[in-house]
Amino acid sequence: MLIRRLIPVALSLIVFWSGTVFADTAGDFRGMEGWTIIATTQVEDEFEGCDFDKVIKFLNGMALECSTFSYTYSFMPNAVIFAKPAKHKDMEFYQIKALIGDKLYDMSPRLK
Repeated sequence: MLIRRLIPVALSLIVFWSGTVFADTAGDFRGMEGWTIIATTQVEDEFEGCDFDKVIKFLNGMALECSTFSYTYSFMPNAVIFAKPAKHKDMEFYQIKALIGDKLYDMSPRLK
């Protein structure tokens, strides 16, 4: 009898918890309309977050420079690279973002 009462409570807690997690993650993608996934990969080694002009190397051979600052640590986290075409004063270029682990970073192509 006690188990029959606990099952609905446990299920409602799982649904509530899952909804909260997905809502928080979806909120991170606000403003990402028009962006295209150009690569899915992993960071080459340890990832200790971004600092301006820090180069991040990926297993697929790409290397991007951070345009933002944020500290986090993980070993070889998954990454999704996004690009969006942009135009400024008749010059065309691509904006780049990288979702590394669970954080979204502004990036730029490695120019050096």
